[in-house]
Amino acid sequence: MNAHWKTERVRCRHRRATRFAWWLLSLAVTSIGTAQGPVDDRPPTIPIAREALNDSLERLTGPLEQSASTVSEDVRKALKRATSETAGLPVQHRLDPHVSIVIRLNPEARVRCYPGPAPIALTTTQPTWTLVKIINDCGSRAELRITTRETGEPEPRAIWHWVGNDPSPDAPWPRLSGSEVEYRWLQIACPVPGWREVTVAFDAGAGTQDIGFRGETALLLRITE
Repeated sequence: MNAHWKTERVRCRHRRATRFAWWLLSLAVTSIGTAQGPVDDRPPTIPIAREALNDSLERLTGPLEQSASTVSEDVRKALKRATSETAGLPVQHRLDPHVSIVIRLNPEARVRCYPGPAPIALTTTQPTWTLVKIINDCGSRAELRITTRETGEPEPRAIWHWVGNDPSPDAPWPRLSGSEVEYRWLQIACPVPGWREVTVAFDAGAGTQDIGFRGETALLLRITE
């Protein structure tokens, strides 16, 4: 009986140790996922009226007719289908798979950003337009500014600016529309081929970046000739 009791006690301790090890592993995985950002990189869809997206669709479709920038045929088709939708959610369902960066302003106007599902493909021969989705929970109409830095470079080689905005350094930044959801083209140009690690940050004024550096995101870009 004594030997049997000792054996059962060892087995019980082993089971407790195994459960504890699995708990530690699950906690570590959860912590890593939280630190890296959202596991699902698809932009959230917001229930809004189709009319609230009219300005965004006009802002996206208008410049394409006279632009020599790189926009894939898949994105052009998705945009054409989005303009034919009569409700807000289907418009977002059409465009969101092609979003490269998601920006969200919380009710306190704190800005966070993270990569979207669409990769950014750059070429040295002409600028690339990439799609950005902005979710504005506070209705802000502030300027939306961009800053970038590149690993190993004293000054960024790639030039980023909002399409339709004057790219000169002294020009004012474009203002948010105040709509709960809007889409914008972000133009990126880089004359140097190769791989570049870029940290891009967005803010809507001094002190508006979200805590924990969530107002910036790291991107690995490949620039082809």
